[in-house]
Amino acid sequence: MKRVAAAVVSMAKAHPEQERSPHPQLLSTLDSRKESTMDDDRVWSFEKSLWTGGADHYRELVDNECLMALPQPPYVFTGRQAIEAVANTPRWANVEIDNGQIARPQEGLIVIAYTVKATKDGETYEAHCTSTYRRLAHEEWRVVQHQQTPRLVASAANKDV
Repeated sequence: MKRVAAAVVSMAKAHPEQERSPHPQLLSTLDSRKESTMDDDRVWSFEKSLWTGGADHYRELVDNECLMALPQPPYVFTGRQAIEAVANTPRWANVEIDNGQIARPQEGLIVIAYTVKATKDGETYEAHCTSTYRRLAHEEWRVVQHQQTPRLVASAANKDV
């Protein structure tokens, strides 16, 4: 019995990282998953950049197979159609994101929902949005879904009811 105990102590000294967990392979898997997903700050930075970046930025981050539901004709866009629309549209100068939620339902998939207020040249746009990203490779993410529902503004007549 003393030999077994001595062997365990010797192994623990030779591999101190294994002392913390009886399942080092599980920790390794969890560590690699943590490294392969975007942290929350990066998710919001990525999303804001889609509101302010130009067509080249869109081409880089929006998947050609992406589907978007937007509040303007043709209402449902493919990734290619969205990129073309962005190429001909002035980008937003300021973007504020509130009520942000992030879900990671499986490895390599991120779903977000939020409220946005975007402004440019005296124009303001507010909407409730969702986006879905999928990971193509380490640190390489693409938007595969995006949806915008403009915020409903209560009329003055409805406020009294």
